[in-house]
Order: sequence, then C-alpha cells, then structure tokens
Amino acid sequence: MHGTAVADFFDAVPIPSQHRFVVPKITITQQTIAKARRDAADAKARFEITDVQAPGLILRAGPTGLLWQFRFEMHGRGTRLVLGSVDEWSIAEARSLVLEGRKLIAGRIRRPDDEWVHEMRVSMGKAAAAPVTVAHRHSTFWTYKQAVTAYMEHVKRTKSPATYRDYRQTLGNGDLAQLAKRPVPSITRPDLSKIIAAVATSGRESTAEGMVRKLKPFWSWMSDDAQRGDTGVEHGIMAGLKAPPRSRLSEDQFEEAEAAIRYVPPMHEVGRILAIARSGALDEIVGLAIELLVFAPQRRRAIATARMDKMRAISPTEGLWRIPAPHRKTAIMRGEFSELVIPLPAPAWSAVKKAMDLGDPTDERRVFFQRRPRRAGDKMDHIDPSTLTHTLSYMPGVTASPHDLRRALATHGENDLGLSRFDTKTVLDHSRGQAPGDVTATSYALSDGTHYTWRIMRAWAEHVEKAYRDAIEFDDRLLDVEWIKQRIYEARERSKGRGKPVSLVKVSPANMWSEAEA
Repeated sequence: MHGTAVADFFDAVPIPSQHRFVVPKITITQQTIAKARRDAADAKARFEITDVQAPGLILRAGPTGLLWQFRFEMHGRGTRLVLGSVDEWSIAEARSLVLEGRKLIAGRIRRPDDEWVHEMRVSMGKAAAAPVTVAHRHSTFWTYKQAVTAYMEHVKRTKSPATYRDYRQTLGNGDLAQLAKRPVPSITRPDLSKIIAAVATSGRESTAEGMVRKLKPFWSWMSDDAQRGDTGVEHGIMAGLKAPPRSRLSEDQFEEAEAAIRYVPPMHEVGRILAIARSGALDEIVGLAIELLVFAPQRRRAIATARMDKMRAISPTEGLWRIPAPHRKTAIMRGEFSELVIPLPAPAWSAVKKAMDLGDPTDERRVFFQRRPRRAGDKMDHIDPSTLTHTLSYMPGVTASPHDLRRALATHGENDLGLSRFDTKTVLDHSRGQAPGDVTATSYALSDGTHYTWRIMRAWAEHVEKAYRDAIEFDDRLLDVEWIKQRIYEARERSKGRGKPVSLVKVSPANMWSEAEA
C-alpha cells in the first residue's frame, strides 16, 4: 500500500482505548518488529515505537499490520507523514528516508510530503517514475535573486550610489547567477565557498575577496528579524565564509605589488598631470576637476561631487571649500557630522571659479557637471568619480591614481616642505589630526581650522606650480595639444582591448541581471 491510503488502514478497525498503549523509545531492530507484530495481533492493540537512532521515525503497530511514519515540524506546523509498511522499507531504509527528510526541513527547501515519498521510491527502485497527483509544494522563501533584489533596495537607501553599483555588480555577477532560482535557505556556506574558490583559481583573487566582503553582510541582513520570515536564514551561518589564500608571489612579483600599493608619484609626475590637465587636450570640466585634485587632493568622490553652494570666495583670488560629512568616506563612520573646510589658494580657486562659470548659475549642486549622461535616459548629474581615475590612467607618462596624489602631498609635503604628520592628517581628512573619540574636538572646539591649514595649502600649491614648470621644461611635448590627444586616444583604445589579445580567463560570465535587462 502506497501514499495516503496507508495512512487510514488502522482506522478501519476501531480499537477500544483500554487496548492502546505506548512503548518507550528504543533502538528498533528486527526483533522489535517481530515482537510488535505479535503483540498487536494478540492483544488487538494499537501502539507506537519511537526509534532513538533516527529522531522522528516511528513504527506504528496495529491489528492489521505495521508501518513507518515520519513525525516532524516545519513552519510551526506538526506533520505525520506515512512512509509505507515495514515490508516495503527495511529499518536502514526507513532511517535513511528520515535523514533525507530532515535535510530538506533544515535547509527550508520543501516540506516532505506524499510526492516526496514517491520520488524516494522511484530513486530506490521501488516504484516506476509515474506522475503523481499531489502538487509539489515549493519553498515559500525568497530565491537568491528575489533576496538580492530586496537587499539592493536597502543598499540604495542606506549607501552611496557608488556602493550600490558595486554591490549590485558583485551580488549579481555571472559566478553567482547559478544560484538565482534557489531558495536562499538551501544555499550553504560550502556552496558559496566552492563558487568563490573557482573565482580565485581562475586568476580573479581580488574579485573572490570582494565577493566575500559583500556576501557576508548580505547574509547578515537576511538573518535580521525583519527579513527572516521571507528568507528563512538563521543568524551567523556565513560567519566563517572566506576566500582562499592568495597565490604565493615570487620576490619580484612581491616587490611590484608592494610598489603598486604604496606608489608615491614623484613631483615631476605631479607636475606632468597638471600640465596635461591645463593643456586643453581634455574635456574642459574634467581638466578643471583634475586641477582641483592636484592642488587639494581629497578623495575622488569629494572632488566629483563638489557643490557650488559649498564654495565661498574670501578674496578675488582665493576661496574656501566646505565638504559635507556625507561626501567624505569615513566621516559618518567616525561619528563626525561637521564640514571639512579646505583652503583653496589662487591656482585651485581659479580652477573652481572657471568650472562654476561654465555651469548653470541656478544649479547649486554641481561644480563639475556631466556633459552627457552615463547611459541613455540617465539623469544628468555631477561627473562620475571613476572619470578621474580613467582620465589619469590615459595620460602619457603618468602612473598615479587619484589616491596616489594624496600620498604625494603627505610624502613630499613632509620631505620637501617640512610639514609634520599632524599637518598632512589635517588636510587629508584623516580624523583631521585628532584622536578618535576626541569629544573636545567634535563637540566644543568648533573652529574650522583654516587659520592653521592656509599655510599648508599655500606651500603645497607653490610646490606643485614649480613641478608644473619643471615638467614642461623637461618635456615640451606637454605643450603639444594634438600629441597629448593622440596618446590619450591610443591609451583609451588599449584599455578596451582593441588591437591586442584579451585574456578570456579573467572575463566574468554574464551577470544575473542580463536576462532581465536584455
């Protein structure tokens, strides 16, 4: 007898309550089954025996025979599932069924039911693979793609646009797209570890590490009480997720990597960057943004999102730039909500003034505005921070990134200008030179500090202007606009893989969003 018909065969023979009794939990053996069969037949009694080796496995005995049942609870609802008679399933097979059923429950994959029992019969050769009438009850929890979509709304609301794009690209990349339709409770830490390991061994080790940094907070968010009813994710299950160790580097590779991480552009390179920015070979707005980056090396997002209403002239040639806390990388994390005020000496203020004159005087939001949207249909806004990185990478004879220019100020400021470590911390927004948790600095001493920082910024501006003159004297091609334009064009083409082979190993497959956005 199969299916639900077996569930009712005891009820065909009513048994007086005085003949019912329960046997304590034991390890069920063949002798147990034989004795239960005799006892049920002789006493016309109905009773149950619970197996201690497979929690939830019950041997139910009655006058008409013995059968196995699986007792469990899922989603707060208790269930007794009839597995079949003892003649169909051996003790070992019955325990195996219960073990498989418990895996489904623990993973929130599906509720074991009559269809599942039939599937197990088919898999073990006890029944033909015929369609069943009972509808398959899929998990009611979110799939991976549904969970990522919901999480991205949370990220969009609480993080910066750049962070939103980064998380969306990583959590929806082609490597994780294979999980798109799986219920998230069924995705285990070994599942993710296997995917991350494959990414690392393909040569994308930093990508694998980035996936870990984004998957762990994603899983933590899913385990919060507000989402757990939709996700079924328990606290801490991804706590041990990590990327494989990085490949061992040779001595030469190590030195190259160390140099790249801590690269300090020499002053002649700083001067070269300024010369190219002023040459007219770049888009005018981008060139002016890079001038400000050189003279006031703040983080690239602060440069790109600089606001007109935060710029104030204090003389015909100089001004102040007030950077709000949300535009600074770590200010909010430090619990600091005041504005960072950067003095802008004449060369820096001149670049800002030219950019504002080019813009819309009624729009106080953007100093460095977009000439065209990133994608068709996008709203026009400030230039993208990545524009600064890309533009520097295309410049002939330039290795520095925007962040490297911050190292230039700190290193050459101390070596060449005699600035102290406190001086450079103050203008680089590294806690503005104060100790973390300094209550006096954050709540009482509310001076903007420009009485101190003007000296630093003017000295740096003079040093950069000298480097600019030296760079042109050394390489007069920096005055040749067409030569610079051609070199930038060639570098941009190379960055797109044109004219040279592209490594297929490091090319990510189509991401999870491709199908929806096609």
